[in-house]
Amino acid sequence: MGTRPMTNTDHHDPNSQPDGQPPPPWRSLAIVMGPSVLVVIYALVGTLTAITSALAPPGSRLRGFLRTPLVAGALLPWAYLLLVRPWHSRWGSTEEEVRRALPYDQFVPRPLAQTTRSVTIDACVDEVWRWLVQLGQGRGGLYSYDWLENLADLDVHSAEVIVPGLQDLKVGDLVRLAPESMGVEAGLRVAVMEPGRALVLHQPADRHTGSPIDRDDPSLGNYYGWNWAFVLEKSDGRSTRLIVRSRIDGRPRALIRTFYTLLLEFPHFVMERAMLKGIKQRAERTSVDLRASQRFQQEVTIERPVEEVFDFVTDARNEPRYNPRILSVQKTTPRPIGRGTHFEVMSKAMGRPLAVEYEITAYERPWRMTSRTIRGLPLMDVESAETFELVGGGTRMQWVWEVKPRGTAGRLMTPGLALVLARRLEVAFTNMKRVLEGEATPKRLSRTVQKGQPC
Repeated sequence: MGTRPMTNTDHHDPNSQPDGQPPPPWRSLAIVMGPSVLVVIYALVGTLTAITSALAPPGSRLRGFLRTPLVAGALLPWAYLLLVRPWHSRWGSTEEEVRRALPYDQFVPRPLAQTTRSVTIDACVDEVWRWLVQLGQGRGGLYSYDWLENLADLDVHSAEVIVPGLQDLKVGDLVRLAPESMGVEAGLRVAVMEPGRALVLHQPADRHTGSPIDRDDPSLGNYYGWNWAFVLEKSDGRSTRLIVRSRIDGRPRALIRTFYTLLLEFPHFVMERAMLKGIKQRAERTSVDLRASQRFQQEVTIERPVEEVFDFVTDARNEPRYNPRILSVQKTTPRPIGRGTHFEVMSKAMGRPLAVEYEITAYERPWRMTSRTIRGLPLMDVESAETFELVGGGTRMQWVWEVKPRGTAGRLMTPGLALVLARRLEVAFTNMKRVLEGEATPKRLSRTVQKGQPC
């Protein structure tokens, strides 16, 4: 199943290796680089054949080779360098996107090769981001050609849904491209996480912080370096522009440049292009499902520090102070607030109390939190995402609600109920701004943040 976050180890594969014996690396190398090796050999043989035939005297049997398919190999390097390489190295990108600097290009200041590939996705930035952060072998997969990656023994299974348990990626984590049996660091470290804006993966990097290792460090020795940056930009309407830039370097430079250009460059394009199309397909499909439901959002700028706003808003026990419909809120899980925390919210609904329990599904302080209802709401389920952004000395907060109906009655009643919820959310935002800006240190926030007591 593509939705599983980890490989199912309970299922026995008759073709698998005995316990403790990883699959031989030759098959992975053959799948990844074999086609490139064959093309290089064909180009070399064709070039040598063409030169030998052209220099042979008239009437020589060697002149006959000029009319064979081998000679076409002599044209391959020129066709690749002049036509194919310029096309694939900027696939889907505009001239402006190719030429401009992107965030964190400086991690590889002197690249041996650079590619910029882009795709427009008919889905909001937040939706695309959720697919990006579950990227990786042993996680949500690589959204590319699973059958080809598994032919190379990479054990990749691309998810077809958002997996809440994979939304907690953080700086320093290893995003694997191959199983651990192929190397402890068979992947890239998360160097930068800017939710909704940029995800940067890098090697060689510090195993704990994800920080790129200084290329001038004499202890680095020979290495193969790769900076893989995923940049999200809002496009027209609800669309998102996903720009992916790779910057390659290494030492010894001449050898790494030759190795990458001849053997890895084109396979990298094939898989990355499929990955971009896979992300686009999944995010747009989810976005269509969301549009079939009710989706609305509110945005407000609050003149308070982002950490303060985040901690106040994400602690639902503060909600009765700015939402008049909320009677009480109880935190029902023992640990400090984070992914997996449950709150039970008691609200007024048509004159009667209604208890709704929800769960935090992602918690990236102080930038983003997502949650979902797990019980209590009749006829519908609700998922929400709150994002926080520095604006001058204040904070811009966006709150997105997705109301998903259950059953025929839900589909009939949800549009009206969603409009009521939207109006109430607007009132709550106005009150929230007043409370935060009017109180220098909200009481619950003061107890949680300033004193450092557990939530």
